[in-house]
Amino acid sequence: MLLGESSVFSSGGPGKGMHCSLSRLLSETGFISSLKVHNQVFSDGGLFGIEATSLQNKYSEHTLEAISGHLINLLESLRNEDVQRAKNLTKINVEQTLERSRTRLEDNLRSLLL
Repeated sequence: MLLGESSVFSSGGPGKGMHCSLSRLLSETGFISSLKVHNQVFSDGGLFGIEATSLQNKYSEHTLEAISGHLINLLESLRNEDVQRAKNLTKINVEQTLERSRTRLEDNLRSLLL
């Protein structure tokens, strides 16, 4: 949640994702069209990745340099409020996922009883 995700076109309208780090990177470069973070947690480790799309193949090296430089700058300038915001967003997402699961379970039980 600290990095977020961003693309040139956002269906959420203006201001969506303005606090995420990848939105700032997207606006700073003119050759990246979308950025997404993938994170998978396992009991004994995890997997982290960034998916990037550049406007043309010739920008792939520049895209890699921009992302790696951005990650280094992020680590050097990380603020407590950024970390707290990311934690809060993660908690909200977990709660929403649990709520959807409860709702689905309730709907399935109703259909079985009827």
